[in-house]
Amino acid sequence: MVKAKLNSLVRSTEHNDLLHIHINRPKALNALNKKIIREIASLVREAHNQSKNVLFTGEGRAFSAGGDVVSIIKADITPEEFYQEEFTLIYFVSRMLTERVAIMDGIVMGGGVGLSMACSIRVATNNTAFAMPEGAIGYIPDVGASYFLSRMNPPELGLYLSLTGERLSGVDCYLFGLAQYYIECDTDLIISGLYEGSIENVLQVYHVNPSWEKSSIIPYLDQIKQCFIIDGTVELVVKKLSQLDTPWTVKTLQKIQTMCPLSLKISYEAFRRGKSMTYKDCLAMEYNLVVQMQSQRSINFLEGVRHKLVVKASGTPNWVPDDLIELGDGSILPYFANKEGPRLELPRL
Repeated sequence: MVKAKLNSLVRSTEHNDLLHIHINRPKALNALNKKIIREIASLVREAHNQSKNVLFTGEGRAFSAGGDVVSIIKADITPEEFYQEEFTLIYFVSRMLTERVAIMDGIVMGGGVGLSMACSIRVATNNTAFAMPEGAIGYIPDVGASYFLSRMNPPELGLYLSLTGERLSGVDCYLFGLAQYYIECDTDLIISGLYEGSIENVLQVYHVNPSWEKSSIIPYLDQIKQCFIIDGTVELVVKKLSQLDTPWTVKTLQKIQTMCPLSLKISYEAFRRGKSMTYKDCLAMEYNLVVQMQSQRSINFLEGVRHKLVVKASGTPNWVPDDLIELGDGSILPYFANKEGPRLELPRL
């Protein structure tokens, strides 16, 4: 028997041992606001208590384009409260003992990446557009990015994604291990199948093995490895891109130069540290960093969100400082040394 609960932002359907959670905010590309986060948190706690598997999907063109950062600058919720709730939800999902399936159809960014990466089974599609473009708004890749991006194979690809915000296709998400399955059919067929059959059996039926020739990354992988040095500095990455001087490196360098310089430096250091940290510790580190970036040191975040998401202007925001040269090697250490800063309180399951 199917049990369905409907509201304006989240729809849930129970079928046997499966709880299907469908994010329903298509006009905002399913951005996660406080109401959605709280509703999903309540649903997954219920699923955990009943030992149910969980399926996550999104309405329209996106799985989820990330956290609703506009609500933060409008003071609808404090950064501390928003990220405490978002990170807690993601950590809770990651710790559940039942299967958690994310069908990453359409745009998957920011918080949508965090939610999907917390799942035990991730399904990429021919519509997937996976990215962590936070540097473009004076922010950093969070929701565990310092953990899972630093563990990509090769890790240089993870650093490339962190610093450029470049999008990965569904094919590349599968080929480089961010998803365990790749499908090219109507996702409704998958959902119907999961209602009736076992998760692994259904996904095996619809899975397609994409060829390496369909990858948009493979042609540039050698250049990524040469330029995105994981044990160096952002400045070294920029230098390597300048020295190699190919059409791809010129384009990539131009994109990096539009990103917030301070965000680039902090993102690089978080990536470097995350390589040897646990998932839980990475979340705690990122929480401390992002709350700082959005409260007492928020000038770049406010400018980036206003420029890119509110006004939707062209060109590069007015970053402070606006050049990596102005940032000394010790400029970001206060962010990481802030022992008295905000602490992430995570639940025990």
